[in-house]
Amino acid sequence: MTSALTGFTVPQFSEFDPPVAGEGSLDPMGLGAISEKLSDKLVPDFRARMTRFRLMTAMAVGSIVCDDFESTRAADGVTTPQIAFEWIVLEAFARSSKSALRGVPGMQKARAVVGRRDRLSANSYLKGPSVFGFHGVYKPLAKTLDIVTSSLTAGSQQTALVSMWEREANLPGFVDETAGTDGGELRRDLRNALRRSFESSRCDVAPTGRTVGTLAQALDPDGPGAGERSLLRGLSEERHPLRSELARLLEPSLDDETLTESDVISEIVRASSPALRETINAVIAYENFARYLDTCFRTVCHVSYSLGTTPLKADALKHDPTFVRAAGNLPALHKRAFETLSATTGTVEFDARFTGFADEHTPADLAQLVLNHHGAIQASKPPLGKRPWFEPYKNGWLVRPGHEERTRPSLDGPFIHPIRINALRRFLRDTAV
Repeated sequence: MTSALTGFTVPQFSEFDPPVAGEGSLDPMGLGAISEKLSDKLVPDFRARMTRFRLMTAMAVGSIVCDDFESTRAADGVTTPQIAFEWIVLEAFARSSKSALRGVPGMQKARAVVGRRDRLSANSYLKGPSVFGFHGVYKPLAKTLDIVTSSLTAGSQQTALVSMWEREANLPGFVDETAGTDGGELRRDLRNALRRSFESSRCDVAPTGRTVGTLAQALDPDGPGAGERSLLRGLSEERHPLRSELARLLEPSLDDETLTESDVISEIVRASSPALRETINAVIAYENFARYLDTCFRTVCHVSYSLGTTPLKADALKHDPTFVRAAGNLPALHKRAFETLSATTGTVEFDARFTGFADEHTPADLAQLVLNHHGAIQASKPPLGKRPWFEPYKNGWLVRPGHEERTRPSLDGPFIHPIRINALRRFLRDTAV
C-alpha cells in the first residue's frame, strides 16, 4: 500500500528558543525608551549586556579570517561568515575551555548543543544571532573603537589589536599568515573550518585537536594580556570626553561589587563636571520618577493577586500606603524629571507620555490613572498592540495569570533600569593594567 505521505518532505524547524518574555510583559508602563536615551548619553556605545569585552578581540580575529571570504551567505542562505566564525569560537569554548564563561552571548546554547553531540547551525544556534550573538552585542563599541566597521570588516585598529593578541598569545604569523608559524597555521585551519562550515551550513571545525584547543585558550575571555588590555583601554579613552571623565570617577569603586548603579552614580555626581553632572542629574531624576510609577503599577498587580477572584476597584486603594505616598510625591518627581530632561535629551516624549502624572491626584484616582496609562501603552505596542495585564470583571479588574506580584513592591530601592554603569565598570576591570 502506498503511503499518502510519499514524496512529502518534512520541513526543517529550528530548535525551540523560549520567548524573551510573555505577551506584553516588557515595559508595561512605557518607561524604558527614555531610560535608554539617557543611558546612550551617559555611557555611549556600551550596552547593559556587555560583560566580556575581550570578545571584541575575537571579532577582530574573525574579521581577518573572514576578510577574503568569497560568499556573503552560507548554503543555508542566512548564515554570514561572521556568524559561522562565531559558531567555531563558541564550540571551541564549549569543548576546550576550563573557564565558567558566564556572560558570553550564545554560550549556554553552544554548551547544550555540544552536550548532546550536535553541532551549531542556523537551526540550533540563537534566534537573531546578528543581534544576540557576541558580534551583535559588542558591535556598537567595537565599531566606535574602530576595531571593525559597520559591516564587521576590518577597522583601522584591527591590525594593531590582533598583532598585540598574536604576540601575547604566542601565535606569531597570524596577521601575515606566515607559513611554518603557529599563528599562520591557526589562521589557515580557521579559514578551512569556516569554508567547510559554510558549505555544510553547520559548524565544521574538528571537535578535538589543535584548532579548538588553541582558539579556546588564546581567546579566553578571562585571559587578555597586559598589552591587549592597555590597547583596548587607550582606544576607549580617545573617544567621548564625558565617558572618559565618568570612567575616571568610577575607578575608586571598581573593587566594590556590592554597589548598585544608583549607589555609584549618587556617589560621583558632586565630583562631576557641569556637563556630566547635568546628564547624571537627569538620570537620577528620571529613574526616581520611573521607580514610583512602576511600583504603583506593580502594587495594583499585587493587590489584585492578594484578592484572588474578587475584582479590584480603584476605590479599594484609597488608603493603600503605596498610593497614599505616591500621590503626595509623584507631581514633584515629575517636575524634577521634566526640568532635568529639558537640559539633556529633551521633553517631547516625556511630556507626551507622562503629562497626566504632573497633576495632583487622590490615591484612588492615581490608581485609575495608572491602569488607564498601562492600557494605552499596551495598545500602542507594535505590531498590533498587546493585551493589558488586567481583565475587566464585575466593574473591576483581575490581574491575568503570569502577571501576578506575589510580594508587595517598594517605592524605595535601586533604579529599575540598567544605566550601563555596571558595563563600564566591568570594562574598566577587564582592561586594568
